[in-house]
Amino acid sequence: MKQFGRHLLFGLLIILGGLFLYMTIAISIGYLPYSDRPGPGWYKKPFGISWDEIRYIWSFILFLGIYILGTLIIVYFLFRLFRLIGYNRIIYSILGGLIIGFLSLYWTYGIGWYIAIDGSTILTGGILGLIYGATLFPKFLKPTKKNITATV
Repeated sequence: MKQFGRHLLFGLLIILGGLFLYMTIAISIGYLPYSDRPGPGWYKKPFGISWDEIRYIWSFILFLGIYILGTLIIVYFLFRLFRLIGYNRIIYSILGGLIIGFLSLYWTYGIGWYIAIDGSTILTGGILGLIYGATLFPKFLKPTKKNITATV
């Protein structure tokens, strides 16, 4: 259960926290990563972000977080079933990276539709999911070694 909680915490921090940082930094340097009219692009003066924009990004991240959380729960228990067959860190890194990366990309694209998100933010969501799924995710699936005591 402890591994499951860590999996959810780190998954949400890396994927959603990374997206939040990407979007706020992009706006701060003058690139608008979302907008229906006039559309994403370089419109603002560099080095400025308002609290309204931060709240808007935060609301998007919270809404996206519901779907990312559900994905992380399902993927974790699916891989726990796979672990019954055996544990191989390399295979779990490849599969975890691809599955979590694709689902993060998919949900960022799907939920981003509501705010007319641009392609770079969608790719960032997918890449953050790929990084998490390939690096940290397999560590949370690793079987814990139990202390074996000899009895006579």
